[in-house]
Amino acid sequence: ISMDGGTSWLNITRSLPPAYAGYSCSSFTIQPSPHTLNRVLVGASLSPPAGGDVESIFFTSSDGGATWNYVLPPQTLGYVTDMVYDAINPGLVYAGTEYNGLLRSTNSGASWESVSVAIQSDISVAAIAVHPNLTNKVYVRTYDFSSGPNPEPELWYSENAGATWQPMSYVFTGVDLLMAPPIPDQFLYALYTGCDLGLCRSFDDGTLWDSISGMPRPEILSAATDGERSIIYLGTPGGLVYSPIANALMMTDDVPGLGSLGGGGVYRLTTAINDEFIYLPLIFR
Repeated sequence: ISMDGGTSWLNITRSLPPAYAGYSCSSFTIQPSPHTLNRVLVGASLSPPAGGDVESIFFTSSDGGATWNYVLPPQTLGYVTDMVYDAINPGLVYAGTEYNGLLRSTNSGASWESVSVAIQSDISVAAIAVHPNLTNKVYVRTYDFSSGPNPEPELWYSENAGATWQPMSYVFTGVDLLMAPPIPDQFLYALYTGCDLGLCRSFDDGTLWDSISGMPRPEILSAATDGERSIIYLGTPGGLVYSPIANALMMTDDVPGLGSLGGGGVYRLTTAINDEFIYLPLIFR
C-alpha cells in the first residue's frame, strides 16, 4: 500500500484461512472503496497444493489493510476477474468471475449473491464498468463457454443493478471496459472498449460506436481513470512511451540494457479532457 502517491510502499501480508492451508494465490484484484476511507476489497483466486480447480475468496478490510476478514462467494470455483463499486451507492459492489458469472454485494462486500446476466448465471464475466453519475447502471463483458472453447465476447448493460439486461452491439476484441468523462464539446459520458479498429467509444450505450484515430490495433487488457487529465496507454511486450505533447502518439521499442525488441513497445496518447486521466494498457499479439 502507498499513502504518498507511489513514492513509497508498505508491504501488507495476509494469511489464508486454515481451510486453504497450502494453497497459492494465482491472481487477485483489488478495489478500494471510492466512498469510505480505508475500505478495501480483494478478490483472490487460489490454487490447491495438489493441483485442480482454482477457487475464489474475498477479503475485506476497513482499516486500510491492517486487518482483514474473509467471505466466500456462493460458488467458489473459478477466478475473480474484476470488481467495481457503484458510483453512488456505497454498499453496492459487483464482481466478475470465470464460469460463475456476475456477483453482487449490497453491503460493501460482506456477503455476495449471484446475478444472472440476461438469463445465464454460469457465464464468464471478463470486465465490469459502472456509470459515474447514475446508480444501478452497470456494464459487463461476458463469454459463454458452453457454446464452445472460443466464444465471441458479448457486452450488456443494466439500469437496475442487474435485475434486467440489454445487449449492446458487437465491436469488441479487447478485454476491459471504461466509462470516461465527456470529451470537449460533448456532454455525455463515453464507454470505451477494444474493437477491430483498435479503440472504440460509444455515447449511447453501444447503439453506435466510433473508433479513435491514430491508434494501433492490440487487445485492451486494462483501463482506469484518476481525475487529472485524459491519457491513453498502449502497452506491448517491451518498451516505454511518453507523450509530452497533447494528441501526440509516440512509440519506442528500445528497452534500457536490451535494445530493440523488434517492434514491441508501449504506446500512449495524451489529451487534456476535463482534468481526467484514461489509462488503457494493451499488449500486441
